[in-house]
Amino acid sequence: MSAVDRPLVHFTAPSGWINDPNGLVYFEGEYHLFYQYIPHRPDGGVGGSFSPHWGHAVSADLVQWSHLPIALYPDHLGAIYSGSVVVDWHDTSGLFGGRSGLVAIFTHHNASSAPLSPEVQSIAWSADRGRTWTAYLDNPVIANPGVRDFRDPKVFWHVPTGRWVMVVTYGGDRVRFYSSANLRDWSQTGEFGAGQGAQSATWECPDLFELPVDGDLRHTYWVLNVSTYHAAAVSDRVGMQYFVGDFDGVTFRNANPAGLVLTTDQGCDNYAAVTWSDMPANDGRRVMIGWMSDWAYARQTCAGRFVHPSPELPSVQHHRTRSLQPPSSAGRRSDRPLVKRADEPNGQHRPSPRPRSPPPAHRRPPPLCVLKPDASR
Repeated sequence: MSAVDRPLVHFTAPSGWINDPNGLVYFEGEYHLFYQYIPHRPDGGVGGSFSPHWGHAVSADLVQWSHLPIALYPDHLGAIYSGSVVVDWHDTSGLFGGRSGLVAIFTHHNASSAPLSPEVQSIAWSADRGRTWTAYLDNPVIANPGVRDFRDPKVFWHVPTGRWVMVVTYGGDRVRFYSSANLRDWSQTGEFGAGQGAQSATWECPDLFELPVDGDLRHTYWVLNVSTYHAAAVSDRVGMQYFVGDFDGVTFRNANPAGLVLTTDQGCDNYAAVTWSDMPANDGRRVMIGWMSDWAYARQTCAGRFVHPSPELPSVQHHRTRSLQPPSSAGRRSDRPLVKRADEPNGQHRPSPRPRSPPPAHRRPPPLCVLKPDASR
């Protein structure tokens, strides 16, 4: 794909396939964006051939990105599925000789271990600002608990308990919570999700963070965000949903009725969205980015037209604290978005362009391709 064909705001990989954003972290003046990446397969491959790496880019402003070499490659434990990166400021892991460094926590997926296709959680570390990575010799750090779906760990430092917390999807319809003092040894503390929210599809890519309500730092709630994987187009689908409640470092308690579905976004093409960790203290934002596609048609990529077709990552989305929906005692489903897009009128990134009338039919360009449901992953 030439520079002319690339979008100005959306992030694209150098070539090949891209899906979930991973490892979002700010460290020493750089925003890091890792992502699910298959360099030589525009369609991503199918089944066992779907073997993602972690691509990597950095930015000073979340708009202009510089590509770096691939960070993590598939190895003897499997493909590198989604995960997160944290700054180990005080070397709790013992991997940095008393200095600070970056630790990636991710899912190893071994497609050859049918029928469960065991997914385990592993770590890697970098002492040079993310330029090179070393896999931990004693991976995995969390073994598979006997379920097919066990992936996409999001890790953060929980100040009240003074421990690392991991939220990871488990069993397809819930998340589990784990705790660690050193990022290497983990203990399960709780789980959430059975009978909660939308249950029509597999839960993936969780995120958990605390937000003030209407900007009041004395009044906060925790937000648990999950994506729901649909292999084919279905009616009344929910691409992403969120829960508002309390988190004590052990487990999450929903402040809304269990059946209430809160949608993070009003469409399907904002999937696997997660937020940046370790934002500067004076920034005050919770910044989210997601994959601009959906598994129902992600492989319909028009590869014959572009060397690097979509899917792509959407523009940065800035969370507005006033758009956090407080707990509600009534209602079945809300389509009020948790975040506003950067190009919406109230976005913080750039002003919205003036609306324009569509061009006459005879001047409209032909569609790039016809999107059809795709049940394979």
